[in-house]
Amino acid sequence: MSSVFIEKPASAVVVGEHIRFRTISPHDTTIYTGQVISIGNYAVAKIFGDVAAIHQDMLQQNPELVDVSLLKYLIVECHDKKRRPFAIEWIQDGKVSIVETGNTKLIRIYNTSPTDIKQIIALLRQNDITCSIVD
Repeated sequence: MSSVFIEKPASAVVVGEHIRFRTISPHDTTIYTGQVISIGNYAVAKIFGDVAAIHQDMLQQNPELVDVSLLKYLIVECHDKKRRPFAIEWIQDGKVSIVETGNTKLIRIYNTSPTDIKQIIALLRQNDITCSIVD
C-alpha cells in the first residue's frame, strides 16, 4: 500500500485521522502508525496505558514537560490494533504525518525465491512503504 504523507502539528490532529509519528523517547525507535480514535485528558489516557510510567521515560528527553495529569492525549489505534495513549508533548518535533490511505497497488513477483521476496519487502519497508505479502 502506497501512502501520501502530509505533515501537521500534533495539536491540530482530529479524531478519525490516520497519523504517523515518533516519540521523543531515546529508547523508543518505533514509527507509530494508526488512527486517532479519541483525544482526551489524563483520566481518559490512563485507561489505555500506564501514562505515568511512559511520562517518566519522556522526562529523560525533555525535563521541562509539565505534570502528566495536565497533558492532552491522542488515543491511537495502531497498526497492530492496540490502542495507545500519546501526549502531544511526547511526539517528536510536535508534528505528525497525516497518512492518506486507500491508495493500494498490487505488485506481483514471479519466479523468485522466498529469500529474495523477503529482501524486496525489507527494501520497500526501509523506504517507508507499508506493504505485506499476500499469497
